[in-house]
Amino acid sequence: MNIKLISGETVDLTEDQIRKAFEANLGVLEEGLEYVDSEVQIGTGRIDTLAIDEKNRPVFIEYKKAGGFDKDALVQLMDYLSWFVRDKAHLSYLEKHIKKKKPDFDKISPEIRLVCVVNDVEDRVKNACYVISNPTQIWTYNTIKNESGDILIMPRIELDNTEREFAISEEVTEDEILKEYAALSPLYQELKNYILSLGDVDSYMTGRNPRFRRRTGRVFANVWFTRKWISLELYVGKGAVESDRFTYWKSGESEWGYVHLTPKEGLNEEIKTWIKKAWENGGVSS
Repeated sequence: MNIKLISGETVDLTEDQIRKAFEANLGVLEEGLEYVDSEVQIGTGRIDTLAIDEKNRPVFIEYKKAGGFDKDALVQLMDYLSWFVRDKAHLSYLEKHIKKKKPDFDKISPEIRLVCVVNDVEDRVKNACYVISNPTQIWTYNTIKNESGDILIMPRIELDNTEREFAISEEVTEDEILKEYAALSPLYQELKNYILSLGDVDSYMTGRNPRFRRRTGRVFANVWFTRKWISLELYVGKGAVESDRFTYWKSGESEWGYVHLTPKEGLNEEIKTWIKKAWENGGVSS
């Protein structure tokens, strides 16, 4: 591994420049995050960036330049969220807007995610995120200009409350979800059969995702269906898996991570090893 030391000067960027830089590569924030639109006008203001994640959840992203108040970004996102909470018909408006920009899109999840991208963040703002009922992330960033004249933005995750359990208003059965994602059904059945074959395992539905737990009540695997693949979340233990295919939550600081399963690639022996590792770890209380 080559380690290089670079020198550079700090650069102040406008919020518009920061937004465009992130929109050009949302994968820096999360694999599978897709850009939909910029500066989306709703009843309580204007969403800086509207995206969708691999679970079909709308993602609202708000940016603040250096010197901007991080709490303002969070308050703005919460204000935007309130517009949808107060009137469920507003969610239909959002779905129509996404379909207008992405005609091949099917149906959005009712769960909205919030992402703040700020230059710095106070501890009390981080603490506030843990009482927000929706999945929320805070990212900070540094900007420098290197010797070649390139401006570099280096993001860093500061908070991610998505490991909490969230109340999902929409409940579906396993048969309903498999009917909706018929192309993924054979792959899911293979996955489910393997997990159950480990023994001492129950499966159940929460919202729109199947879960697997030891009969002690501890969850070790979650399944999410997306348009192209199954996202399999596993409680493998921090640092236990070293593979480009496996992504840990919280930038590697979590016991949980996930892997994408596609019908073409199927369920191979490597992934079965990770599943068994999660099963052996025992999971977390359900």
